[in-house]
Order: sequence, then structure tokens, then C-alpha cells
Amino acid sequence: MVAIFVLSLEVNGSEYDEWESTQQEEEPTPQDRANSGDTSGMTDADWDHVKQKDIPPEHTGKVPPSKVKVNEIKDQSRLTYEQLNHGDNYNLIKDKSKLDPQVRDQFLTASSNTNVQTETNNQPTAGEVYEDGFYFDNIYSISLDDTIVTNAAGFTYQNNIITIDHADSIILEGSWSFNVDDAVINTEKYKVGSADEVTVGDIRFNNVQNSTFSLIPNGVIVYPEETLNITDSNEAALIFQPNENSKISIKETIPSIYQISNGTLISQDESFSSNHTATIEVNPFTGFGCINIEPTGTYYKTYDDIRKDFALHIYQESYKLCLKKTTGDTNPIPTTENNYGLINFITNTLYLNGKIQYLRYPFKESIISANFKNIYDGQKSDTKTTINLDTASLSITKLAIVQSDGFRSISNPAEYLTIVEEDTTTWVNLSHKEIKSINIAQYYINALLMTNILRTELHEIHPYSPQFINNYVQGLIKEENKIYGVI
Repeated sequence: MVAIFVLSLEVNGSEYDEWESTQQEEEPTPQDRANSGDTSGMTDADWDHVKQKDIPPEHTGKVPPSKVKVNEIKDQSRLTYEQLNHGDNYNLIKDKSKLDPQVRDQFLTASSNTNVQTETNNQPTAGEVYEDGFYFDNIYSISLDDTIVTNAAGFTYQNNIITIDHADSIILEGSWSFNVDDAVINTEKYKVGSADEVTVGDIRFNNVQNSTFSLIPNGVIVYPEETLNITDSNEAALIFQPNENSKISIKETIPSIYQISNGTLISQDESFSSNHTATIEVNPFTGFGCINIEPTGTYYKTYDDIRKDFALHIYQESYKLCLKKTTGDTNPIPTTENNYGLINFITNTLYLNGKIQYLRYPFKESIISANFKNIYDGQKSDTKTTINLDTASLSITKLAIVQSDGFRSISNPAEYLTIVEEDTTTWVNLSHKEIKSINIAQYYINALLMTNILRTELHEIHPYSPQFINNYVQGLIKEENKIYGVI
């Protein structure tokens, strides 16, 4: 009986030891619980004793947002939106490329109140969020609503404005830009410091510098600070040279419609300079068509032979100027219209109604003056004038002015001849080298200038002969030499 009793005690003692050991294993430490993912019931005090770098990645999401130490987590891609959204946790992460892209985008979308999608391409990416936006030192690609940016450096979104130090490309509501520096984008305008190319619809701008773009239906408005190189939707190539506070708008129509303010639009061998505003039709093959002008503005035509160059200057009232370059152009010859002009390049004829000036380079001893000079100045809205040039576009063969009540116009059809017509009186001034030689006052009605001879029913005024002019010039030279002591 005694032996049996002792054996029973030994067995019971062994079972107790096993039970006691089991009881000790059933009380894991906070670290054990965090490592196992069984975190229910853990207190803040328990989490204070947990080494988060030892927590397996699959249990990262079990760490309370208020206790997570984002830079001790083994795999930051396991961090949840709630963990990032607590306090300054997102900003504490040094490399945002380590985050889950969906969680990162969810956080940025919520914090900026705009739809954000990002791609880091596993490139180290630093950044931070603000109260009203966020920043990346670089980002492989990012989109905010309809704006898409690739390979951006120094990307900031704040107060609904995007600023970018550099981007390989920017796509914005139908516009594309490449190799862009110093960009600023808001809901209305898009400014670039420089870009290899900006494309809006089918309109391209090359080598852009310091220009702001604003999208409009079927077109764009540009506020350039430096020269714009333009290829429009019809493949017409133009240049716009801005002045202060310049603006140019382009509509994708056929032909393209340009409206310019305070600048010069250049198309091949012609240009228009506006100190106010002008609306210009542009054909990709023939250049300018009709131009509606708010003064002041000047149309320039240039040739290989500079002697043919001329300009038309509108200085006082609104004016419509049309250019006929092909037989297919249907712009009519002016009849009764005021402040309307037509240049017919096929027949070398200018029809100028109203307040407009016709300027050319004057000839002096076979040398062209450096400045344009008024050949004709119509000073009333109902003045009607026709100017015919020879086939070489070098000389005026006929200048006809139709008189009207209160008529006044001034013409300089030759270097030595100025005609001022006022009511029924014509004042004729003959001069050479800007020195007046004689003044004549006569009565002329509907005078014509033909082959350099002023003709009326009763009078003719002939120019000086070449020999007379040569002798006159030589005499002036001798007089100048005497004055300055030149032998």
C-alpha cells in the first residue's frame, strides 16, 4: 500500500510541473503578441514595450496609428492609410517610393482634395504634405485630375496651383509640353519658363520662353514675354514678337484666326505690328488675308529687293485691310466703303479708302533712306485713292485721289514732290534732300500723277531732270565742304 502511494505522488508531481509550464507559456509578452499579430486587448503601455522593427511585415497593420513608428517598420509598403494619416507620420517617411502606391495616392487625394495618382518607378522620392497641398523633390509621374506630369523635379501643389522646377512632359486638358522648366499651372493659366515645345490641340509652339497659356474653345491665348515660334493647325509657320503686356489668341479654324495685342506677327515676307489690337486671317500658303485693325497698327511687306518694300499705317480709326494674292481671293475692290483698303498683288494696285498712310523708302542719289516716308496720307474717312505700281513694283505709275467735301490728303509720290490737297486747293511743294527750293499754290481738281508728272486739265508739273538733280547735289556737297573746311 505504501509503495503504491509513493508512486502516485511522483506521478502527480510530474503532472503539476507540466501544468505549471503550460500556464507560463499561455501569457506571452507584448512583443510576442505584436509579432504573432494577436494584438487584441493590448494597451498603449503594452505598445511602448514593443520593438516595431521586429514585427513581421504581414502584421504591420496591427500597430495602432497613434503608436506606429513609421521609420522602424520593416516594410513601409505595409503601412495603412490610417497609419499614414495620423499626426505627422507621412512627413516622417524619408522615401515615399517605399509606400504602397494606392495608399500613398489615397492619402494625397484626401489631404489635397483633388484626385492624385503617382508613380515613383522605385526611384527614391522625398516629399511632404502641407495643410493645403503637398511637395515632391522628384516624381516619376503624377496626375492631378486632368493634369499629367512626367519626370518632375521640384513638384508642388498648393492653393490649387501647381509649380514645377522641371518636367520631361506636361499634359493639361488637351495641351502637351516637353522639356519644361519653371512651370506654373492653375485652373485658368499655365506658365512656363522654358519648354522645347508646347502643343495645344493642333497648334505647336517651339522653343518657348517665359510665356503663359490659357485654353479657350478650339484655341489658345498666349501671354508671351519673349518671341513665340508658332505652327498653327493649318501648318502655317509664324513668329510673334511681343512688346510689353502682349497677348495673342489663335483659333483653330480655316483659315486660322489670330488676334494680337501689342506685338508683331510675322508670316514669311509680311508682318503686322499692333500697338492696340488686330484680328488677322492667316492662310498656310498665301499668308495674311484680311486684317481688322484697332489703331494704331502697321502692315509691312518685304521683298528681296528692299526698294520694293512698303508699309500701310492705320493711326486714327478702325480699319479693315484685305490682301488679294490669288485669283481665288474674293475680297472686293473698295467702292463706297469708308476705312477699307485692298492690296491687289496680282495687278500691283492699292485701293485705299479712308484714314491710312502708305509708306516706302525714298531714294536719295540711288541710296535708300534708312526710314520709311509717307508717300500718301488719307486724312478723312471718305477719302478714296487708287495707287498703281509698275510691273516691278518699284515706281508709282498712277496716283488718283477722288475728291469729296472737306477733303484733305497728303501724298509724297516722289522724293522731291509733296502734294497737299485741301478742299479745292492743292499745295505743291518741290524739294530735294529735305531742303525746300520752291513753293507753288495752285487750284487743282482730281489731279493725277502719271510717270512722275502731275497733270490736271490746265497744269503740269514736271520733276527735275536727273542732270539738274546731280548738279544740285554736287553743289550742296561743295557748300558742305566749305563749311567744314574739307578740300
